[in-house]
Order: sequence, then structure tokens, then C-alpha cells
Amino acid sequence: MSMNLRIKIIVAITLLCAAAGCGVGHGPVKEHVPAAKSGDSQRVIKEVIPDVWRIGGTSWGSKDFATLSAKGDSNVYLIQLKNGLILVDCATIKSMPIIEDNIRLAGFEPDQISEMLLPHSHADHTEAARAWRKRYGLRTHLSEVGAIFMDRDDSSLLGFVGGDYPLKYAPFVVDHRVRDGEVFGVAGTEVAATYVPGHTMDSTLFTLELNGQIIGVSGDFVFGPAEWNKGGGGIGAMRTLWKASLRDYRDSLKNVLQMEIDVLLPGHGRIIAGRENVRKELTTALATIENLIATEKIYIFGMHKPQLKRWMKANGFDD
Repeated sequence: MSMNLRIKIIVAITLLCAAAGCGVGHGPVKEHVPAAKSGDSQRVIKEVIPDVWRIGGTSWGSKDFATLSAKGDSNVYLIQLKNGLILVDCATIKSMPIIEDNIRLAGFEPDQISEMLLPHSHADHTEAARAWRKRYGLRTHLSEVGAIFMDRDDSSLLGFVGGDYPLKYAPFVVDHRVRDGEVFGVAGTEVAATYVPGHTMDSTLFTLELNGQIIGVSGDFVFGPAEWNKGGGGIGAMRTLWKASLRDYRDSLKNVLQMEIDVLLPGHGRIIAGRENVRKELTTALATIENLIATEKIYIFGMHKPQLKRWMKANGFDD
């Protein structure tokens, strides 16, 4: 591919995002919570580690990893802490009744949950946040960076354009605007926040102690094992629309590598358990980032290869 063609593609993608209205000024969308589908009771909800249940998310390309909610959803976790239950992410609005049912399959009721940790504001993680807050009064915790974008009605951090599951802009009230380095209480447990920009400007790593282990809630900063990522090194998709930065990503990974984390709960894919495995995943992700920086090539981030081919063909570019 010639340099002129690469530049043409980058410009065209930028124009496509602008035409689709991904930036400032979207009005709020009134959420409609659908009814749960029949047959949902066939799902099996398991503890991934003691006191942590995965209650939402897709297979992430792995045949032996359960799909628990709608296509495009992030993982959703239910965690039993000292003084109650919390959610990590809440996925899309269409999955809300399914996830409510999954909570019951885990042996709890949705109204027992008091708070929700949101590692970043992408809509596959947060589209249902407004509805969960309204129905159950959950206290939301999101980085101050993400909250500022919400305040000014700027949807650029909430998701991506195109793909097979375009998501609506559904801003929500951020009850706790989390600052970098802040330590705060959630259901009787101390949670520490570390900003990890790179995938998005508002990406945050939350860490807490649970049953003698340090648990990291990583969002899309680091991915869990999957069929497409067997060797590790997978990183979150990157687009200028949501202020992605390879160099910020590199610095964030180096910072987290200095931390002691026993288990990572990623936004997609399986959990990463064991300090050595956590370190390995962080190290291979860092190698991916450093390789991308070193090659000084132009990359199209945020599109899987088949999707990129379809987009190029539809817009008159050679393969």
C-alpha cells in the first residue's frame, strides 16, 4: 500500500467519523430496557475466583469461553465485598434483563448491589449505566476525565463508529469522579485508582484487596487469553476519536508493571490469574506497543481485518 493511499485512508476514516456524528453535541438517548428472552435460564454462572462472578460478556472469539449476554458486550463482573455487592461494568442496554437474570442465577438479587466501577466509558461497557443507576440507585465511579466529557455532552469517549453493533450515546450521571492516585471506599473495601491512558484517554485501573489477593479491574487496558490472543500481547483498539495514544499506552504499561497484582479482571476474555501470568500479559502487551512505535508505520486501529476490507471496498480503495 502506498503512503498516499495510507494517508487517504486515514483522512477518509476521520471524515467518516465526523459524518457519523461521533463527536460533540449528541443529545441523550432515552433508554428502552427490553424483556429477557426465553431460554436464558440455560446459562451457567460461575465464580471465576472466590467472591467474583462473571455475569456478562461474549466468548471473545474462544469456543470454550461462555457467552453470557448480547453480542458486543464487555465482560461484567459481580463482586462480593465486605459490606455488599458491586458491579464492574454493565454492558449494553439490550443485555440489562439478561444480566439481571444472571445475578439471580449467581444466587443474588439486583437490588442488593450498591455501586458500580467503570474502568472507562466505552459504550460496550457502560451503555446501560444510566438505566442501572435509575432502577437500582447504583453509585457510579468513573474517572474525572470521562466525567468531564459527559459534562460537555461530548460522546467521543463513549464508543466507536461502524462495526456490526453500533451503540447509542447514553450519558449518565457520574456520582464519583475518580482522580488519579485516589483511594476511596466501595462497599467497605478500599479501592485505589491509577490512570492508564492509551486505549482511551479516560482508562483507569482499579485495584482492591479481596481474600488476601490484589485484584486489578483493567477494562480494555489488558485483554485476557483468547483464541486470537494465545501468545498474549493483545491491546485495546486505538482511534484518534477517543484520544488513543501509543506513547501513553507504553507509559501506562510500564507504570502498572511496577505494581503487584495477583488477578486481572479484563474487559474482554478470560481472567488473568497469578502474578507471573499478570506480568507476562503486561510485558507482551508492552512489546506490542513498543514494536508499533518503533516501526513508524501508519496503522488502521479499531477495525478487524474483514471489516477494514469491507470498508475499503465500499469507499473505493484497493485492497
